Parts: sequence; C-alpha cells; structure tokens
Amino acid sequence: MTDADHGPDPGLGNLLMSRSFVEARIVADQVADAPELLRELLDKVDHKRFGIGRAQDLPDYAEVDIARSVLVDRIDHLEQAETPDLLAAMSPTLSSHLRLVLAALEYFVVEQDVIPDPRSTGHLDDMTIVRWVVRLAREQLLPDHPADAPAHEAFRRTAPRPAPDED
Repeated sequence: MTDADHGPDPGLGNLLMSRSFVEARIVADQVADAPELLRELLDKVDHKRFGIGRAQDLPDYAEVDIARSVLVDRIDHLEQAETPDLLAAMSPTLSSHLRLVLAALEYFVVEQDVIPDPRSTGHLDDMTIVRWVVRLAREQLLPDHPADAPAHEAFRRTAPRPAPDED
C-alpha cells in the first residue's frame, strides 16, 4: 500500500525504525517506573479512537488487551509492592520486553504516526506493532530472574494453552 488513500506500507521493519516508534521507546523508558505516568498511558489506551471508530471495536483488540494487562500488572506492582522492582533491577530480557510493551502502547495512542490514526487505515500500523510485541514477549519471556515474576506471570496468564494430548 503506497497510494494516498492508504498511506505507506506498515511493514514491521519500517515501523520499528520509524521516528514515531523511536520516540515511543524513549517515552517508554521515561515512564516505566512511574505509576502515575503509566496510569495516564492506560487511560489513553482505554479511550483510543481511530478513523474507523473505537479501538476496543477492532477485531484483533485482544492483542491490545494482552499488552494492556501487562501495563496494569506493572502499575499494580509499582503501587503495591513494599519495594517495587525498578526496570534496572530486572533481567535484561524482561526489562527489554516490558519496555517494548510500553513502547507499543505509547505508539498505539499517538495520533500522528506512520499511518495517521484519523484515517480509515490508521489502526494498521499500530496493530502490527502491538501484535509483534505480544508475540515476541510470549515466545521469548523466560522466568530467569526473581524480579521478573510479576511480568512473567502476566504473560503466562495470557499465553495460549496447548491442546490436550489425544493418546
């Protein structure tokens, strides 16, 4: 897709290198340990609209909901833990996955990104990034560090269950 009606092709590589996603990653680093800023992000996710309507009405919104649950768990952990685990205390694997989830949600709420959200196709780039981040986190997140338990549990709860053996 390159015509004026649909905007640029939301290919993953182009999206991840876009100025909008780079800026979203910077914001994610700034808000990752601040529950009040994470709550603001959560509110923006919950009220997001695209050119085609409410984000919650998208057919694949479940992927956003999975990323959203990680954000909610992060907020709860920071607000309720006696000594909350800051990003710097997590394993490199988990901290990078958490940063990516936050960056994907930050990108999701930005109106003017690779495909401007008011367009009828404005959700395509946002959903491409969210799906990729959720899939990456599910495939690679391992409980290799004690501080990773809260976020690992959030991903574990949302992971698809294997079908029972039929022997």
